[in-house]
Amino acid sequence: MCGLSAIIHYEPSEQLLDPLLAMHNRIPHRGPDGEGFMVIDAACRAIGARTAVELRNSAATRLRVAMAFRWLRIQDPGEAAAQPMASADGSVWLMFNGEIYNFQNIRHELGQLGHTFISSGDTEVILAAYLQWGTGCFNRLNGMWAMVLADLRHRKIIISRDRFGIKPLFYYRDQNRLLVASELKQLLAAGVPAVANRTALARFIRGLRPATPEETFFRDVFAQPAATFAEISLQDAAELSFERYWQLDPAPTASAPPLEKACAILDGLLAQSVGEHMVAQAPIGHLISGGLDSSLLAAFAAPIYARRGQRGMGASMVTTSANRYDESPYIDQVVAALRLESVRAEFTGGWLKDNIDRVTRAQEEPVAGMAVAGQFLAYEAAARHGARVVLDGQGADEIFAGYPRHQFTVLKDYLRRGDVTALLLEMVSLCRYDAKFLRDTWRLRIVPRLGLGWGSYGLASDSLLSDATTSESQCRARLERRFSALHVELLNDVLSGNLRAALAVTDRNAMAHSIEARVPYVDQRIIEFAFQLPDDYKVGGGKRKRILRRLAQRYLPKAIVARVDRIGFGAPIEHWLRTCFRAELVDLPGGDVFSRSMLVNPRLLRSYIDDFLAGRHGDVGTMWRIYAVDLWARVHRVSGV
Repeated sequence: MCGLSAIIHYEPSEQLLDPLLAMHNRIPHRGPDGEGFMVIDAACRAIGARTAVELRNSAATRLRVAMAFRWLRIQDPGEAAAQPMASADGSVWLMFNGEIYNFQNIRHELGQLGHTFISSGDTEVILAAYLQWGTGCFNRLNGMWAMVLADLRHRKIIISRDRFGIKPLFYYRDQNRLLVASELKQLLAAGVPAVANRTALARFIRGLRPATPEETFFRDVFAQPAATFAEISLQDAAELSFERYWQLDPAPTASAPPLEKACAILDGLLAQSVGEHMVAQAPIGHLISGGLDSSLLAAFAAPIYARRGQRGMGASMVTTSANRYDESPYIDQVVAALRLESVRAEFTGGWLKDNIDRVTRAQEEPVAGMAVAGQFLAYEAAARHGARVVLDGQGADEIFAGYPRHQFTVLKDYLRRGDVTALLLEMVSLCRYDAKFLRDTWRLRIVPRLGLGWGSYGLASDSLLSDATTSESQCRARLERRFSALHVELLNDVLSGNLRAALAVTDRNAMAHSIEARVPYVDQRIIEFAFQLPDDYKVGGGKRKRILRRLAQRYLPKAIVARVDRIGFGAPIEHWLRTCFRAELVDLPGGDVFSRSMLVNPRLLRSYIDDFLAGRHGDVGTMWRIYAVDLWARVHRVSGV
């Protein structure tokens, strides 16, 4: 796990080192264990340096490329694994952020082809794989990565990102240069204007993400698409074009194995993935929420700890002062059953008020809700107790249908298809196993459509925005003619929706505390297997994540497996907004951001906040998001809101 900075000038320039070092100096948290540099001069010769002083003393004056690396030592701590890493002849250089979990198999294959290695980690294996197979190497890698390759033989730079966008890679391009970075704040440090992307902000206030995962909240700044690479010529300033090296086959298999057989296959895949994610020469921990997903990962890790003579560590965020949101009893059961050392941090309104600036600075975008801040606190607790690698349960809900909306989608699909028998059977099962879902569906989905909710504030976000027009370009209707509605929703969740956002949040929260977050569910083999399964292996019999629950019966206490009261970093945010954040909300309409905003109507904002604080409406989500936009703009000094 590391941090990358790169500047590519299309004409040799003397203006590379200062902006490069400004980028590099903004992310010491991403790699406190070491650093390295490489530049390419006007004649396409590479010069490496281990320190910034050495870089300034050795670099040519006119440069085409400058690269900087921050090192968090996880796998091979030896200097032979230092980056940027060069091939034996110095013709190819690599900066790599992430982990390749099948690198030992690739290393063995490359060894048979005549390659030799002097390090024990995965970086040198990637370099050799590129030398052997070119860009075809990316499809052979299983893991998470963002990388920059400099190929002096062909005078080009190659940037690549993993299949699911686990590791970040952002870029900004103008007429003269291309900037590439692990974090957005690096680009701002290099002089990229901090101007708001108002379209993305308008969607955010409505509770939506940017239209694509590649869009950011900063104008003209983008994330590289997942599962792609791009080749950038050092000879000319051609358009940046991304080529896909992998795509998920969306079709379920025609003959799925029986549920018990599918459970056995998933058992093997998860055991393999967790085992690979446990390989590290650094202390490992787990985020433990008391829910199914994180607990199951820890259960698979437990025998590995036992063989090593170790005791695993579980870090948790708890809200013991708010009983409705306190998951401590479930956490207690998990850590006791798996013999984990339990590390906990209390999430309170006071902590949130004191630290929301830090969370916003780490996230580089408006903080969407309490889950983001709660996870930040959990990673802080893990770091405080020495963890450098943390296994996180992100992805299970998106892969195996764990959200209430997935259950709702299945019911709607039965109704759309006229399958009354299936609809009634599922409703009966829900009455037995998850009656709360039916109550919440009535309260949150049906009542608002009947006009029985919070009056005009049901669409508060639209009434506040100066421009309330949106355009959604989706191919969902076309896909639903081929697949079920649930299958299409899960495809969207994994490839462009909820999972991508959750992975971005996780990386930022973990790296803010110099921790490498690993997500064993987000594994190519597991995801490809899951999308071959029928819907009723995921949602059926009144249960979501049905196959995962069936598997978890072998490893976890019954109370954890049977849980349907999913909280997930919950907190009494409505109460906190009206108490801890009251003064901040009162000041919003007249503050520097919204008093001159082209996005939000300040007159309506004033009455909206007054009504919220007086208890005349309870549109907590919109209220928080407006506050989050204001804070983000102030923390990152963003103009144009």
